[in-house]
Amino acid sequence: MAARHRPVIGLTIRYDRVDNFWFCLIHELAHLSLHLRDEADGFYDDLDTETGDDMSEREADALAGEALIPGGAWAQSPARNLRSPDAARHLAERLRIHPSIVAGRMRHEAKNFRILNQLVGRGEVRMLYQEIWPRS
Repeated sequence: MAARHRPVIGLTIRYDRVDNFWFCLIHELAHLSLHLRDEADGFYDDLDTETGDDMSEREADALAGEALIPGGAWAQSPARNLRSPDAARHLAERLRIHPSIVAGRMRHEAKNFRILNQLVGRGEVRMLYQEIWPRS
């Protein structure tokens, strides 16, 4: 009888932000859905290297983006062009998701990671895992 393979996703809290946590988790789940086959050993994402020409990374990014904020909702939302906390909160409420996810998308689309700092959930992920990773 063949051994059953069970995928494992490992995430770091290197960037301790709620927006980053959710995007990375959904990105890795997208890899499982799109790319993991019986013959594949796994996928290893290194955020310190450029992956612009890697089709599997672009596909996982696209699926994660669509899963978190559907394209139609993004296209119709003022958050697409208006970089304000209110616009982020409005779309988040409409989609019933954490505002950090919308703020992260807004920052990514604008290529400006200095905006909406108050909404990305900085320092909030590690706090949820204090029993596992206590501060020393």
